[in-house]
Amino acid sequence: MSNNTALTNLSCENNQLTALNVSNNTALTSLSCPYNQLTALDVSNNPALTGLYCYRNQLTGLDVSNNPALTGLYCYRNQLTALDVSNNPALTELYCQNNQLTALDVSNNPALTSLSCPYNQLTALDVSNNTALTNMSCHNNQLTALDVSNNTALTGLSFRDNPGDGVSKFPVKAWFDNSAIPVDFPPVSWPWISDGKTITPDYYTDNTPDNS
Repeated sequence: MSNNTALTNLSCENNQLTALNVSNNTALTSLSCPYNQLTALDVSNNPALTGLYCYRNQLTGLDVSNNPALTGLYCYRNQLTALDVSNNPALTELYCQNNQLTALDVSNNPALTSLSCPYNQLTALDVSNNTALTNMSCHNNQLTALDVSNNTALTGLSFRDNPGDGVSKFPVKAWFDNSAIPVDFPPVSWPWISDGKTITPDYYTDNTPDNS
């Protein structure tokens, strides 16, 4: 694509691409290349990029630090072990599920409305700065607790199949407790099995979950 310098949108999904060079496409605002065989993708010369759809490839790394205009990042079902979105303050949608992430920092993404990060290896997730969140999925990780007390706009939330306290509960600090779950809040009260233990969500509002 080296001679297509005026290109703004590129869709090349569902092929057998093993390489893709967009280094000369500095005007690119949307890049869609899922369902290929890419092991690397360099978007460092694409500062105008607002949408990046690179899911279902074989990426082991992804650098989006030079893409400050990015609003949508869809990099799920790859082999990413790390993902830095600290230079993407305009990000509203992040879908990074089914990777190998052990940490995820979204503190610099205040505009985030949708976050999907299940099926990783996260041990903690801080969404206190993401007050615009309406949907979040973080199930099937290694989370021991979750704090959504600042995320009062949430209408969709999935956190099951995490180990919780490893005994019987998954503590969730929220703007409500077990006795006052909002009727329009997504139902996540069912228990699940983790390491042979039955884990049940425990909603609380203060600094101490219910240990009864």
